Amino acid sequence: MAENLVDSVGRKIVGTVLEKLAKHTIKVIKELKKDFEILGEEITIFCPECIQKHSVVFRVKKGILDRKKEFQGKVVGVSLRSIAPLQTMNEAIRILPDGFEVLTKPLSTGEIYILEVEYEIDNPRFIDSLVHRQSSPDTPKGKIREYWMHAQLKHLDIFRKLYNNINLQDLDVLVDVAVHQDVKTSIPKYFKDELETIARWARSVDREEKGKLDRRHIQLRRRKPKVDVFEVLRDLQDLFFPGTFRKFVEVRRDFRYHYCYRGKDFYETLPFPTWPKTMTVISRTNLNFDKPAAEGRLIYKYKDFKKEVEKILKIIRSSN
Repeated sequence: MAENLVDSVGRKIVGTVLEKLAKHTIKVIKELKKDFEILGEEITIFCPECIQKHSVVFRVKKGILDRKKEFQGKVVGVSLRSIAPLQTMNEAIRILPDGFEVLTKPLSTGEIYILEVEYEIDNPRFIDSLVHRQSSPDTPKGKIREYWMHAQLKHLDIFRKLYNNINLQDLDVLVDVAVHQDVKTSIPKYFKDELETIARWARSVDREEKGKLDRRHIQLRRRKPKVDVFEVLRDLQDLFFPGTFRKFVEVRRDFRYHYCYRGKDFYETLPFPTWPKTMTVISRTNLNFDKPAAEGRLIYKYKDFKKEVEKILKIIRSSN
């Protein structure tokens, strides 16, 4: 019941947004047809930016008049290019406060041009209402761990009533790759004991308990090897930089790797970073009428990751 309600609300959002955008594209085509031969058009939705781009290819008819063609509607950007030679026609476009103009004087009879108009999609829920996105939890498999990803267009019937085709570009699917256990199982026991003690001290509001934990911390520091643990933790942070962690993941099939970032710290109460619970990996795909769904696999090379962790922690063991 709740799922049907959510789907109904999403369908309404998609219909409302697309109808609003279609009004602009229909007006553009109608006005261009007065003087130009329309050869084709395409709709592209850039998902991260939430922008719709309307591309129209047209040929200039003979005997075109020197005039301005004005189009209403707030735009993000407009460009006009000739196809052969490939050349930007900045002099033929003028952005207005409530639309844009195409100046016909710089255009040549018989030449083919492509007009691209970008409109902002003002509903932040549009993409989520438009696409079903899903990814799996951690699934260990031998020397690697795999996560699956899935994305699929919804409400295709609404699209087909308004457009001949549509392209969704750079659709994000997020996967939280669990890394905390691979770090925790690699570090020495006394290192974990010290961090646990500091974390408990940071969480406690009891003065007596804090005193006990202070004494416990002193004991642990006396027993630990002659190495700066905080320096080791600083070296450990390098593994969670996007450029470094990138080499421990591989994206396959219909998706491609885009970016990654660290999640919440495993010891959230500590005043210094240790290691994250997860690394969030952003993968992207493209969808259209011919390919309304995408499947993907994210491979987490956790054995390689653990080897790098152990290299950093080797300095502690060697000094013990």
